[in-house]
Amino acid sequence: MKKLKWLVLFSLLAPFLICDPYSTVVGFRLQFNTGTWIEAGAKTDTTGTYLYHDLAGIANGPHTIKAKAYNEWGESAESVPFSFTKTLPGAPSMLKIKP
Repeated sequence: MKKLKWLVLFSLLAPFLICDPYSTVVGFRLQFNTGTWIEAGAKTDTTGTYLYHDLAGIANGPHTIKAKAYNEWGESAESVPFSFTKTLPGAPSMLKIKP
């Protein structure tokens, strides 16, 4: 199984953790900050199944995540840890109004 590639998408309303699609994967499990492994959100389309986990519920601050992918034949090894910091966006600045 190829290595999981990570991407964290943050917007004002929807922070998500996603990865590339895999044709042989059924789902994913995540571990946040050395906690217990949890079932992660996933989506499937014509390209395969990919991680799509909502990060809105995690606290602000630094986090480290590891993942495992699985299918009906077993589970992958743990991914390399991925670290990021969740912060609130800053207040708007440089606002200009033109007539």
